[in-house]
Amino acid sequence: MVLTAHAAVRPDSSIRWNAYPAAHAALCLATGIVLAEAFPGLSPEAWLLAFSLVLAGLLPLRRARRRLVSLTRLGLYLAAATSFVALGGLLHAMQAVHPPHHIAHLVGTPSPRVTLEGYVSDRPVSSTYGSRFLLDMDRRWTSGGAIPATGRVQVNLPPDLAPPPEGSRIRVQGRLEHLPRPRNPADFDYGTYLRRQGVSALLDVETTGEITVLAAKPGGLSGWLVAARAYVRATLDRHVPGVQPRAMMQALLLGDRRDLDRNLRANFASTGLMHVLAVSGLHVLLVGFLVFDLLRPLLMRRIGSRWSWLTIEYTRSFVTLTLLVLYLGLTGAPPSAVRAVLMAALFLTANLLQRHSPSLNTLGVAALVMLLLDPMQLFDVGFQLSFAAVAGIVSLRPVLASGLPSSWGEHPLARRLVTLVMVSLAATLATMPLLLHHFGQASLAGLLLNVAAIPLTALTLMAGMLLVVLGWWPAAGWLLGGAAGSFAGLLATVARAGARHLDVLTIEHYLDDPWLLAAMASALVMLAQWPRPRNRWRLAILATACLGGALWTHALTPPRLEVLFFDVGQGDAALIATPDGRHALIDAGERNAYTDRGRTTLVPHLRRFGIRHLDAVCITHPHSDHLGGVPYVLRHVPVGRVLDNGDLHGSALYHETQRLLDSLAIPHHALRAGDTLHLGRSVLVQVLSPPAPPEEDDDTNDASLVLRVVYGTTTFLFMGDAEASTEERLVAHYGSLLATDVVKVGHHGSATSSTPGFVMTAMPDTLRRRIAVVTAGRNNRFGFPDPDVVARWKDRGAIVWVTGRQRALWLQSDGTTVRRLAW
Repeated sequence: MVLTAHAAVRPDSSIRWNAYPAAHAALCLATGIVLAEAFPGLSPEAWLLAFSLVLAGLLPLRRARRRLVSLTRLGLYLAAATSFVALGGLLHAMQAVHPPHHIAHLVGTPSPRVTLEGYVSDRPVSSTYGSRFLLDMDRRWTSGGAIPATGRVQVNLPPDLAPPPEGSRIRVQGRLEHLPRPRNPADFDYGTYLRRQGVSALLDVETTGEITVLAAKPGGLSGWLVAARAYVRATLDRHVPGVQPRAMMQALLLGDRRDLDRNLRANFASTGLMHVLAVSGLHVLLVGFLVFDLLRPLLMRRIGSRWSWLTIEYTRSFVTLTLLVLYLGLTGAPPSAVRAVLMAALFLTANLLQRHSPSLNTLGVAALVMLLLDPMQLFDVGFQLSFAAVAGIVSLRPVLASGLPSSWGEHPLARRLVTLVMVSLAATLATMPLLLHHFGQASLAGLLLNVAAIPLTALTLMAGMLLVVLGWWPAAGWLLGGAAGSFAGLLATVARAGARHLDVLTIEHYLDDPWLLAAMASALVMLAQWPRPRNRWRLAILATACLGGALWTHALTPPRLEVLFFDVGQGDAALIATPDGRHALIDAGERNAYTDRGRTTLVPHLRRFGIRHLDAVCITHPHSDHLGGVPYVLRHVPVGRVLDNGDLHGSALYHETQRLLDSLAIPHHALRAGDTLHLGRSVLVQVLSPPAPPEEDDDTNDASLVLRVVYGTTTFLFMGDAEASTEERLVAHYGSLLATDVVKVGHHGSATSSTPGFVMTAMPDTLRRRIAVVTAGRNNRFGFPDPDVVARWKDRGAIVWVTGRQRALWLQSDGTTVRRLAW
């Protein structure tokens, strides 16, 4: 990133916004794409009509007579800007229009089993659950034979089925499924990610006979790229010592980070060094501009007397661009690399034409080309970070450097060091809003660590490239492989040390408020315009106004109680958030050999929504589908107290939890019927069961904690896994007090719970809309919820929500009514 700034990205210390028409056009195009994403109901015809009307409006403006004072230029600018906005909306809307033979038309049909034929477009990824890969299809088999088909699907294979090699042509049969939706608010939206990669559906393969490899190796350019990637991986495996150094080399040379260790990836992310592992400007510089610089003396020495200067420059540019395009295909063309290659092409063209090309305008041309070809790239995080970083380097670095003493740049080494730090600071500031928005984390440690990390990355990359070229020679392979592994190891050590000792420089907070995002963006533009006082003060006022909007919006938000019923598979977990900022977790889902819901669902949710402390964790009973995630939560989130039913369970999970409570000195108490808890000033938690400490021979489910949460006139009833006998006792003892707005149905909707008498008591009338939440896993082996139980609750007028079928349920109460929050 830093070296690219010297080679092709010239800093601009006098930003003149009217000098960057391509940047303006790209921003308007992006605005149209965002509007189309926000309003998906607008059809392509509507956007096309808007685009046509704006173009028609340009004609009279073009013919307007020139006058001394005229608004013609302003009108032309506004009309052109509006046309690009409409064009962006049109391009986005066209993404949802598929040709007749597209696979998307078959998703959701009554007979979703299909036989498809096409090419494996990426390297298959294997895991405990099986393997997956992308298939670009060109035909579909029916009872009448093969017919043309288009589209891309993700094929999922079971663990006992070996995936086909990358680039192979296959015929595969399976069941078409919709792209997945996130199951919980903080889950990664994998379906949207796949959709933006052009994937229209999932294809689940069940048996070995359903996949056939027709041709193991493709032909043409794609075959060459597949063979080249395989050669690079084989060379790295043969010569680079260590699993993680090889994975890092694979990330640097091929843009494939899938084999990186989770902890190593976290170290790079938490220190702001992830950019060195992304194929971007640094790689383009080393691959392309090094060749570009070396070709001049070589060509001048060999054929300089026969070729003109212009011919030599054309040759250098052509060879460099050819090499960069091939490297782009080798790495899978990530957005940051495409951006860098486009900017390199524009830089080389300007060099041939002997024309100065403003870097921001060059950046705008690159963005414009990429968005015209694929408007969905705008939502790719790599695209956003890449363009933001370069824009920051171009516009912010001169302002930041102008405030430094001139003596700091007198010595060449000091000058390089200052430049490195200033470039890192500019890129960090420019990307910080995006990092906080997407990842909830931004680190200033990179300002210090880049001083070592970027040179080490360059050395690692150079050694790896030389290894790929000279790996056939054993001596060179041994020497370069060892050097590449050593440099990669040092780079990993820098990231590890930074994560361990510089964690205080990490900012952790998700930035979702559009007012705050606008305030940060305005502040960054204000900094870029610092040399221009008038613009500076205008932008300062705008940033202050956006900040005031955020404070005003927060002040006007009325107090609410929120209750979130997580989808944790075949288990229970619910989070209570009170109006005054208190939080309580009721159960924590399951833990087994495959998953820990504390790690995969609960703690990520708490971090995503800025919940840094739990006032209470309530464990209804010590079965693993309720207690499983508690140990991970205790290890990673400060907890005020832990409350349970007093059941002295004999499982290893229970004893692990008790040891954690003791070692962390977390207060823990057993609750009894009649106890009352106060969550803040306005939320009351009443304990309805168990009436006494469970005995050794008592049924664990029936001894569950039963909790009644009261806020204003609304109530929530949490039944744990209580069954028929507990329900009968509750009805006899509490009667009409059990009437509730929301009930967490006992024992996942089992037939042993939700007796008719209890259901009628909990929902005494059918006029008021109430909610019955069933926490049951999708396609669980127990068949929960029982159909009779569901019918029983529906007969009382309840909306029955099954988390395994309908995702997590987020409810909000204002003290009088309960409504569902969309997420």
